[in-house]
Amino acid sequence: MFKNFSPLLIYFLSLFPLVTWSSDFEKGMQHLENGDYALAFCLWQPLAMEHDVNAQYHLGWLYANGLGLNADIKSAVYWWQHAAKNGHLDAQFSIGLSYLTGEGIKADRQEAFKWFLKAAKSNHDDAKDLVKRLVLESGENYYENFPELKKLEWLQQSFIVTSDSVNIRSGPGTDFDIVQKVQKDHILLGIRQKNDWIEVIIDKTTNKSGWIYAQLVKSI
Repeated sequence: MFKNFSPLLIYFLSLFPLVTWSSDFEKGMQHLENGDYALAFCLWQPLAMEHDVNAQYHLGWLYANGLGLNADIKSAVYWWQHAAKNGHLDAQFSIGLSYLTGEGIKADRQEAFKWFLKAAKSNHDDAKDLVKRLVLESGENYYENFPELKKLEWLQQSFIVTSDSVNIRSGPGTDFDIVQKVQKDHILLGIRQKNDWIEVIIDKTTNKSGWIYAQLVKSI
């Protein structure tokens, strides 16, 4: 088809669709800011069909909020899923919330956590905060299905040992075997808490962990 055109012309011709799509997305953003939601929808829908992740995410946002059209959370989730799979961080976070609440999709806390973690590992601040809350406060063991959590420094909290000699055990209780002893002022990285026990990293190289009684350490 292009055999009579120069390589440079072919290159510029190939850019035209990209420039058009990008321009249409920005026009949609202007319509959104002006409250012309229906016009934004008309511009973003064809872009979303052509796999523009920003258009997919924002189209989902219009559906979720019923702006310019009837609210339809299932359609919102549909477009967020496409954008999330293509790397859009806000879409990944939104899909996580959908799985967590069961709105527009069947509730699944493990699937929700998967998407939160995916966004968090790309430094999505809200996703990082939610991952921390779920890991540290929910009481669920996410480490079993997501062992890479032990390698995330932003998820860990530092503790200092406050007693002279403290046992670290294989589980959260005195019935579990002692796996290591630590001395006063020793610094440990905690990864989660279960009742009165904190799971801490024993060996950073292997990510081996153990449990220490919470009253014998303090956070720093």
